[in-house]
Amino acid sequence: MRLPFLTSFLLFIIILSVQMKRNERKEDELKKSFWDRELAANSVRKKNIDSLPYIQFDPSSIPAHTELGDERVNEYLAELSSLSGKRILNCTGKSNTDLKLEYGAPNITKLTEYDGNYTILVRSLARLAEKYLIHSAGNLENISTDSGASEAGNITGQQSQQLRDDALKILEYGISVGTDVRLNYELLARLYMEAGNRAGVKKLKESAESINSLSKEPILRMLDRTLDQDS
Repeated sequence: MRLPFLTSFLLFIIILSVQMKRNERKEDELKKSFWDRELAANSVRKKNIDSLPYIQFDPSSIPAHTELGDERVNEYLAELSSLSGKRILNCTGKSNTDLKLEYGAPNITKLTEYDGNYTILVRSLARLAEKYLIHSAGNLENISTDSGASEAGNITGQQSQQLRDDALKILEYGISVGTDVRLNYELLARLYMEAGNRAGVKKLKESAESINSLSKEPILRMLDRTLDQDS
């Protein structure tokens, strides 16, 4: 009985060894490909980046409800205000190597800065809108993990509706600038469904199809679930 066992064990070891060598070769090929691209990227000359599709963002266009007395609201408004006059560029899905190959190695520092500004923009928009919705309706819990605890204050029905309208405006602006922040999509889908606007959610799916990041598939699945729940 021992011989078949030893034979099977040895066969397993051989197969495992072959697979490990294949994996090592693939890893070596990937590393070589990466460094070849990086070497090529570092030799690309500086290109003119003045005509890139920068986002023209005016912080004054964002409704500011400082009367809420919410520190997080004020924090997000301050982050958005800090973008005034700065270049904002959506480089989502592109690595530094990609950017250097496309625009030249000398531009990488500026492009990284502009992309960082974009990240601040889309994250702050979604979190600010979430806060407005929380104040508008005390039964809406935080979706994001870092929004902090908050309770709706004593606001009138008119103020509540204004907060919802402003949140909707902010979230739709986020979609217009190509956000890949799931929170933005999830909150906006909720508002659309509450208003019976299934067409709006379907348009969100169309927008999500153009996302160039790992957030794309989770967002699409979330939107599908949202539509299925109401069918």
